[in-house]
Amino acid sequence: MMALTLTNQRLLRFVGGSGLGFLLMGVLISLFFPIPVSPLLIDRSYCPPEQWQQLTQAYQELYQNHQQKKIRLDPVIFVNSLGEEPQPLPPTPEAIAELSTFGRPDGDRLQQLQKQYANAKILSCSSP
Repeated sequence: MMALTLTNQRLLRFVGGSGLGFLLMGVLISLFFPIPVSPLLIDRSYCPPEQWQQLTQAYQELYQNHQQKKIRLDPVIFVNSLGEEPQPLPPTPEAIAELSTFGRPDGDRLQQLQKQYANAKILSCSSP
């Protein structure tokens, strides 16, 4: 077995130190510039298909931003007159497009949830 020469030792220290420096920089950046968290409320009350398609397109933009780590969608909650369905992970835009809509809009429930989740975004067919 060959012993490490002084030059190889210096090279290994330099490479190891550089890797440690990059790791430390990544941790510092994530601490000082965190990804903004955005709660999302999706109103699943009855919506005509063409309006639901528009809502799905709006969700797709949010989902792409989530995938690119520009925002973090947490939590995503489906809301209608029958209740609320928190989602463990943000659903794909395809899954949103396939959802069925039913019931009447429940503005009181949406307002209550909006108070509970500060800065919540709402996707709804009945919003202006």
